Amino acid sequence: MIGNRLRILIITGLMPLLLTGCNDAIVNHYAFFPSRFSAGDYDLSGSAVEEVSLQTADNIRLHGFYLPRPDSRKLVLFFHGNGGHALHRLRDAEQLAAKGVNVLLIDYRGYGRSEGEPSEWGVYLDAATTLRYATRTLEFAPQDIFILGRSLGSAIAIDLAQGQSLGGLILAGSFTSGHAVMDSAGMGWLDWFVSRRPFDQLAKLERIDTPALFIHGRRDRQIPFRLGEALYQRYPSSHKSLVSVSNAGHNDLFPNYGPRLWSRIAAFIQAPQQYQNRVELW
Repeated sequence: MIGNRLRILIITGLMPLLLTGCNDAIVNHYAFFPSRFSAGDYDLSGSAVEEVSLQTADNIRLHGFYLPRPDSRKLVLFFHGNGGHALHRLRDAEQLAAKGVNVLLIDYRGYGRSEGEPSEWGVYLDAATTLRYATRTLEFAPQDIFILGRSLGSAIAIDLAQGQSLGGLILAGSFTSGHAVMDSAGMGWLDWFVSRRPFDQLAKLERIDTPALFIHGRRDRQIPFRLGEALYQRYPSSHKSLVSVSNAGHNDLFPNYGPRLWSRIAAFIQAPQQYQNRVELW
């Protein structure tokens, strides 16, 4: 539980938002921690990475990286977590592409070199724009498209998967709802001020029937394992599996277990239907 002094500081900092009753402003304040980078911060010469620019329906320009594998018709849409930007995940995208799949890594609005400011509804629109770009511009069939959602990206992946016939979902460090994450951090009192349920993944599951691979570290303190496990248990498709990594937390999951995890993800992409209600203890 958070201490009284910290509680007072948080309430004081949020008071202007609380007085206006602005649910979305409170959610955005705690959900998104974007950072920026410029064209001079990286050099893609000599690499196979391509830069892409996407335009959303509300006229926000998104920036991202495309890692093509011409010998493959499988594509992974990579939705990262709530902090940093896509350049921080480019090495992960390269390791995934090395497994023989195309990868499209996009920064949400307000992140990296993308325009705008992040919001829950905004990042959902960014994801829809990314899927449209994948099918119309890159010309991938929906059934060959997989979505990798890391942390907050898992909620974005779930939202996008509703009503879609996609190849599969890969959900790493997932959770049931924003309220559940706040409760686990000792901030359940914020529920009083946020009347709607942000990033409510459970409410969307009935509109999803896509094979899914769940990955979670049992020592995760940011998003406790029990939240990912609860989402896995409620996930409606029988074509699902959960990889439980005993000695991993939230931020060290891929740094410490990357080679094995990327291989497991690649196996899922090649045959998403073969895993049925399977729990793997690592």
